Amino acid sequence: HKALTNTATTISAPISTSNRNPSREPSVLNTETDSRGSGIPDLHQLHDRIAQAVPDRATARNGLQELRKISGRPWRLIEVNITAEDLEREREEIEALLVPRTTMMDFNIGAILRFAAIGEGLVW
Repeated sequence: HKALTNTATTISAPISTSNRNPSREPSVLNTETDSRGSGIPDLHQLHDRIAQAVPDRATARNGLQELRKISGRPWRLIEVNITAEDLEREREEIEALLVPRTTMMDFNIGAILRFAAIGEGLVW
């Protein structure tokens, strides 16, 4: 879906830097979409292709370094890559969760949140 191409959102939980559990490693999630479809069996190759094409991925990596420096904690960055195949596979579930809001913008935001919540990706 072209509307999701180059969509990038970094979702972080600021409460994770509080003293709720200071020994726990907080995470930042960055989601990127690739509407061309994976077509690439190797996850690392797909990851590299997205990272090169979307500047927000570099911004997320820089943000990770800043968070680590400012907080003194070992933050993790989870880079979540969303392919066209992923979107089609999850479309029905995402749309069901959005009712009655069903615009393309609602779907885009819902998809990003859905895949970020799953939290599967490459960890830095």
